[in-house]
Amino acid sequence: MSRSPRPASSRTSDRRRRSLAGLLLLPLLLVTAAACGEDGGAAAAGGETSSGEKIPAGVTIRVGEQAPTGELSFELSGIGDDLPYDIEYVHFDSGPLTNEGFAAGEIDVGSLGDTPAIGAAARDLPVKVFATTTSDGPGSLLVARPGSGVETLEDLEGKKVAFTTGTAQQGFALRALDSVGLKQEDVTQVDVPLQDLPSVLESGDADASVISYEAEVTYKQAHPDAIRLTSASELPGAGGFHLVADEALANEGKKAAIYDYLERRVKAQEWINTHDDIWIEEFYVKERKQTPENAAKVIEGTGTTRFTPISDEVTENHQHLADLLFEAGGLDAEVDLATIYDPDATERFNEILEEVPQS
Repeated sequence: MSRSPRPASSRTSDRRRRSLAGLLLLPLLLVTAAACGEDGGAAAAGGETSSGEKIPAGVTIRVGEQAPTGELSFELSGIGDDLPYDIEYVHFDSGPLTNEGFAAGEIDVGSLGDTPAIGAAARDLPVKVFATTTSDGPGSLLVARPGSGVETLEDLEGKKVAFTTGTAQQGFALRALDSVGLKQEDVTQVDVPLQDLPSVLESGDADASVISYEAEVTYKQAHPDAIRLTSASELPGAGGFHLVADEALANEGKKAAIYDYLERRVKAQEWINTHDDIWIEEFYVKERKQTPENAAKVIEGTGTTRFTPISDEVTENHQHLADLLFEAGGLDAEVDLATIYDPDATERFNEILEEVPQS
């Protein structure tokens, strides 16, 4: 049964979101409202988690997101209504900027792609992987513009390919090239911000570009002859990562709150997966500014995202990508990702997945 979404005015007044598009703007950041308090400002009273762990009064966890997926799903589903702690949401425009948030001590938890997670390890940031997600949809796509002469991945040799350095999109591009024996040096990278990747196809500044399924829907409406070369779901290793700051895990009260948040976040993702009608309107139409028609196409083709266990296969694929990045010159030195995989954090996450049902 679908839950009626809370009014937009209510959602605006009882959440706290900050924008960290660039850390040089930190003095100008605006804290708009409290995350979860009834009065928009009172600190959480504390309490116990579902597993009986005690959370003292006044605990706040700071969660970095590139899209308000967790924030909005908590609000719409009611999963965040009874939190014994506060959540402060911080917005970032990319995974590398999420890492800057960790480096500046601005966040306790952050969601990002596989390549930025490698970047965190390369910088020796004091963080650990504490959750992973996968999707059965295409994920990132590599699309060639009509008239580029590119019809297969092999045709990319010597061509201009757009992807953003340091992001999950770069990792996807490297895996795609590697699947046909090519390296980054075999193509000319067009390095633009994430939000500009679709536009380089339109302008002709690139022969192919890494774009989202959402962007492909819009682009192919104007260019039906565009060619999809491959998708992330066709290659090993794609997925999302949630990192947690070591300092947060060292604080027992905050640690309990973070794992309670994670359990609720898994439940919230399941709510998203089973409430397409609400999510189309509240996320894709209102937040992403899609038309209702395009939003329906996007959610149908994007696939279902689920939290999935951290396994040896996950860590091995992640390490392989780190090796590809080093070979491509994207890392100054080889990186051992064992530094960001903590056995205790992995065990706790995998236990949560055993306890929380997912369809």
